[in-house]
Amino acid sequence: MAKGIKRYRRTVFLAVLACATLVWAAIEQFDIPAQEMAWLFAFSALGVLAIICAAALVMGLWLGLRRLFGRRQE
Repeated sequence: MAKGIKRYRRTVFLAVLACATLVWAAIEQFDIPAQEMAWLFAFSALGVLAIICAAALVMGLWLGLRRLFGRRQE
């Protein structure tokens, strides 16, 4: 089991390193300003947060309706 955890950590580390390399390449090689990359990151994070909130809302409504209609059938 410990071997699987080590493999998972290594995968996450390599993924973060790959993302950092892409950001570095965008800033250094393609002359995209660092401030522009920061704004893109902020909007991406807000988009992910909005998707998570929407999914939580839909799941809450789904479970609430299931509980409401499940009680009426009994």
